[in-house]
Amino acid sequence: MEERSQEPRHANDTSEIKNLHVPECAADGTVPVWGVSVSGEVVFRSGVTQLKPVGNKWNLISVECPMRTICASVDSRGVWAVSKDGRAHLRLGVSKKNPQGMQWVNIDAPNHPLVNVATGAGTVWGLDQSCALYRRKNVQQLFPEGTEWVFVSGNIKNISVSSNGDLWAVLETFEYEQGTSAQGVIAKRQDINDENFVGTGWDYTIGTGWSYVSARVPLPL
Repeated sequence: MEERSQEPRHANDTSEIKNLHVPECAADGTVPVWGVSVSGEVVFRSGVTQLKPVGNKWNLISVECPMRTICASVDSRGVWAVSKDGRAHLRLGVSKKNPQGMQWVNIDAPNHPLVNVATGAGTVWGLDQSCALYRRKNVQQLFPEGTEWVFVSGNIKNISVSSNGDLWAVLETFEYEQGTSAQGVIAKRQDINDENFVGTGWDYTIGTGWSYVSARVPLPL
């Protein structure tokens, strides 16, 4: 699918955008800003840099079905969207010369429809509507769509990946050793490495009642 050259309706008005993703700056100072409108259209903000954070204009990116969320990182494996029917969609051909990419690849959901995909440092994680967390296996530079979803954990409300690949999540419930429980606890996935690419457990933070988490740079607990 090719990008439409014209600007979307009300191109300078962000009131129609319901989901916006702003990752870290690339090495050349550019920032790939992607968004989804209330009607499910995908838009890309051109010309965003450290010196010009407002950018130039919104560009409408063709999609074959309405989208609900989008997530972008600075590498070529890093622009993923989730459609309203729960499938994942990877934008191919994203590069420095062509930051808007060339076409979408559709990727089936795991056991239940997806609600979110988070990506960073070449890793791709998905969250389905049953609060189950998955990681995409065999995501590589020459095969960015990977081969399959691998189940990681249940009880997950929201996820985000930092620029170095750390996975952060909001847990729906957390059971304390004393037998009490709490809702909305932020946690970081432990021991993610080449030998165990889904990690081994969670490091929990202090505080409860969270609904969303956003990680862009490596953060200490």
